[in-house]
Amino acid sequence: MDSFRSHPWQRLTLAAVIAVGIALSAILAVHFSNTQIEERRHQLMVEATTFTGDLEQYLQSREMIAKTVGAIFEVPDLSMPRPLASIGKKVLALTPEIGLVAWIPQVDRSRIQEVLNALSAAGRPPRLFGPNFETLDAADTRRALYPVVDIEPKSNDNQAGLGMDVGLSTLRKAAFERARDEQRVIATAPVGLLQPFNTTGYILFSPVFNERGFVGCITFVFRVDQLLNGFVHARRIPMNFRVYDATDPGQLKYLAGVTRLGEIETVNSSVRSDGAEAIRQTLDFAGRKVLVLFDPGPYLVQVGLQQALMVGSLGLILTGMLLWS
Repeated sequence: MDSFRSHPWQRLTLAAVIAVGIALSAILAVHFSNTQIEERRHQLMVEATTFTGDLEQYLQSREMIAKTVGAIFEVPDLSMPRPLASIGKKVLALTPEIGLVAWIPQVDRSRIQEVLNALSAAGRPPRLFGPNFETLDAADTRRALYPVVDIEPKSNDNQAGLGMDVGLSTLRKAAFERARDEQRVIATAPVGLLQPFNTTGYILFSPVFNERGFVGCITFVFRVDQLLNGFVHARRIPMNFRVYDATDPGQLKYLAGVTRLGEIETVNSSVRSDGAEAIRQTLDFAGRKVLVLFDPGPYLVQVGLQQALMVGSLGLILTGMLLWS
């Protein structure tokens, strides 16, 4: 019986066909994978832009609520206790993301006793104190004060803040005076909130004016996690993202991360903020610049790998068919 015997040139030809087939398969796999990744990345960028626009509108609606309340608030006499009684509960019911509302008048040192009388009438010790709860000697004060004279809701933890002079807190004082000077709602830099929150948040200062001019600010406290939760609840999230305060040049302040499932993460355990794969979007919130950093990495890798396997497998199959023939 005759047997087929391959010649050296035939073996070389087969080896060349195999090598060329594998090389072409790899090249095509990489090409189509990169093309698919770029298309998917563009799609994710469009989704991220739309999502960020919706988030900005949501935050601006909270800013507008603060502005409206400041515009309609009728300033009572300085010695009147509980001046927020007429609007405090209504505002909190309207916007659940607000942790508390406070009234902070600008008080000349000659009228400090009226503030102390109002605190006493509200059932609180007639004293003023700083952000570290250090008692202030009102007689030695030579400047205008910004004391908290009413707070809603009226829980015991919240009421402990009555009498605090926010003029002694650098971040709060800066936001208070900027709201007064620019006559618009201004948010503090991210600040560590006091009891009962004990987390990072924004405090919005809404200036209040009457016929005599500026009289003080109504403040609205927002926990960052509660604020984001109010937005992402029952919403489709295109990909994991992290939120930073980026107002100060060259410095990012991590606020929170949100997963595709809507879970809020206040500990920064995600990838670096300067990763090349990240999709960056910015928005404005009450005078602050907020950076939203989307992380498309796992989805891009998955799409690219699927395309590479499909095209590469097809190339190898065609190479095998050619060899068989």
